Amino acid sequence: MTNQGSGYTNAANVTATVSGGGGNGAVLQAIVNSEPNVGIASFSGRVWIAAGRSVYYSAAGSYSDFTSVSAGSVTLTDSTLHGNIVQLLSANNFLYIFGDNSINVFSDVRVTSTGLTLFTNTNVSASVGSELKNAIFPYFRSVLFMNDYGVYALVGSTTSKLSDPLDGVFPNIDFSNPVYAGQVLLNNILCAVFNFRYNDTTFTNSYRFVQAVFFEKKWFISSQGNDLKYITSVPETGQIKLYGISNNQLVQLYSNTTSALTSRIQTALLPLTDPIRTKQALKFGIEATLSAGGELDVTVDSEIGSSSPYVLGNFVTWLNNSNVTIPWINNSSTVISWVFTNGYYLYKSDAQQWGKYLGLTMTSNSAGFVVNTFELEHELRVRF
Repeated sequence: MTNQGSGYTNAANVTATVSGGGGNGAVLQAIVNSEPNVGIASFSGRVWIAAGRSVYYSAAGSYSDFTSVSAGSVTLTDSTLHGNIVQLLSANNFLYIFGDNSINVFSDVRVTSTGLTLFTNTNVSASVGSELKNAIFPYFRSVLFMNDYGVYALVGSTTSKLSDPLDGVFPNIDFSNPVYAGQVLLNNILCAVFNFRYNDTTFTNSYRFVQAVFFEKKWFISSQGNDLKYITSVPETGQIKLYGISNNQLVQLYSNTTSALTSRIQTALLPLTDPIRTKQALKFGIEATLSAGGELDVTVDSEIGSSSPYVLGNFVTWLNNSNVTIPWINNSSTVISWVFTNGYYLYKSDAQQWGKYLGLTMTSNSAGFVVNTFELEHELRVRF
C-alpha cells in the first residue's frame, strides 16, 4: 500500500486495480478503526486483533476474513478494564486479554447453526494486570507477566506474586524504557528472564540493562551487556534459546558455558535460631562443583559490616611427615602450583566476624561452576 489515506469517517467503497498473479474479481472492503492495533494472536483457528477496548476475530478457519458471518468483534464493557486493552496472548487453550489492571480470558469458541460465533468471556483478575505488553509470556502451565510493582504468575484463575525477594529492586527500574521477557534453558533448567534498564546505585552508579532470572522459586540477576534492549525466545532444534539486540547486533544469550565471568552470591543475614544473642563466627565453608580451576573471594557479613575478603582457591598443598609444605619446582626454577580442576570441592577457612545476624558474600571471576551450599560455624555469645 503506497498511500493509506486519512480522515475516514465511514467504510466507503473501495475501487482498486489489482495486477499480477493472474487472478481476477478481487473485492476490497474498508474497515474504519480509530484505535491502533495493540495485540494480535492466533487462537482456536482464527486471528484475533485488539484495538481500544474491542477484540476483532476472523471467520472460522480463516486468518484474513473479517467480514463473513462467523467473524465479528466484542467490546469489553467491564468496569475492571480501566482503559484500553494492552495485549493478547494465546496459551494453555485460552486467549488472555490483558489490561493495565485486569485480565480477561476467552475460551470455548464455537459456531452456532446460523453461523454466529459464541465464546465465553471470563474476568480472572480485577486488580492485577500489566501495561508492559512485551513482558507477558507463557511459562509451563502458567502465564508470567511483569508490571511496575512486581512479577506475577497467572495459574488458572488465580494470580500470585513471585517477586517478593525483588521488592528492593523495583524502585530502581527505569520503566520509561521497554521491558522484555522470555524463556531460556540454563543448565537444562527452563528459566524465565525479564530484561529491563536498572539504575545500579551499588556498583556502577549508572543505568544499565540487567536480567532478573527466575526458576524453582529462586531469583538471580545477570548482565548480558549494558545495551541489551530487546530479547525474545526462539525454539530451535528442540531447545528454547534466548536472543537479543545489543549495540544493534543480534546475539544469543547465555550461550557460552566455559568463559570466565564475574559472579556474586550473597546469603541473607541469618538470625541463626536466636536473633537476640550475639554470634561469633568461627569457620565457614563453600561446597562447589567445578568444571575448571577457580578462585573465590568471600566476606563474612553481619549487620555491622563485612570482614576483609578471604581468598580461597582450589590449590593442592603437599606436606611431608613433619607437616612442612613441599615445593614443586620445574626446570626453570619456577614453583609449580597444583590445582584441583574439576568435580566437588569444599572451600573452607577460619572466620572473624560477630553480630546478631551473620551471612556470607562470595564473588568470583572463574569459569562456570555450581555452588551447592554455604556452611557457617558460630558460637552464641551475650544476649542483648
